[in-house]
Amino acid sequence: MQFNVGQIWREAKKQLEKADIKTASLDAKILTEFAFDFSGLDLVLKEKEKANKKQTEKLNQYISRRINGEPVAKIIGKKEFYSLDFILNEATLVPRPESELLTDLALEHLKKNPVLQILELGVGSGCIIISILKNALKAKAIGIDLSEQALSIAKKNAVLNGVENQVNFIQGSWFEPLKNNEKFDIIISNPPYIKSKEI
Repeated sequence: MQFNVGQIWREAKKQLEKADIKTASLDAKILTEFAFDFSGLDLVLKEKEKANKKQTEKLNQYISRRINGEPVAKIIGKKEFYSLDFILNEATLVPRPESELLTDLALEHLKKNPVLQILELGVGSGCIIISILKNALKAKAIGIDLSEQALSIAKKNAVLNGVENQVNFIQGSWFEPLKNNEKFDIIISNPPYIKSKEI
């Protein structure tokens, strides 16, 4: 028996609820849209259509990954941050709410001070530095990360959001790749959480 899209979508939601995923309804919607290559409106308009077997299998894989604790943003490979779209990969973390707070604080500082040079240590996907530059078109930045994979995504995100001429990404550990006399108006960093035991 072949199920329609709506039945598959609701079954995905049930599975996530059973796994005690707090955002089950939203996650099921996003993952179904992604698996079936639908927009939000498509999902409503096409829910009575027969579900394609290949796309249903894809959705089942996504639901399994979500049940195993993988964030939706990692599964679909993108995340909205500060009203901008960002690509993610296995080397980048999903932006956290406090990342937006850090962006807010930097932009607040920029309103009062003419900042020309910004440094970010541990850029990851580049969401913080890119969001700042998108709102401060006169500023220039250097972003440093140890991961080559993370930097490749940050570069793509800079192009995607139109700030590639404002930022230079460098591979290295913290301040190591910088020249001794380089000065910055703002230095930002939002490194990954460290478990209490490791601290």
